[in-house]
Amino acid sequence: MKTFTEPTRKITAHLPAQWLEDEMTATGLGVTDLLRQALKEMRHRRACREVLKLRGKVKWTIPYEQIKAERE
Repeated sequence: MKTFTEPTRKITAHLPAQWLEDEMTATGLGVTDLLRQALKEMRHRRACREVLKLRGKVKWTIPYEQIKAERE
């Protein structure tokens, strides 16, 4: 079992069995890791939406070319 630096909660979730089986087969992940990955992706999408709301409102101190080069 993995140890976490953040507090965890044990949950019960009612999910369509076929969805779960399909994604477990496709990803090779177990239920816990699959749900953790899905939540992580949802958090990422929400963060991206929040950043996009700032479009045109923030003055960057780093040139776009440098940011792009560091990403690659």
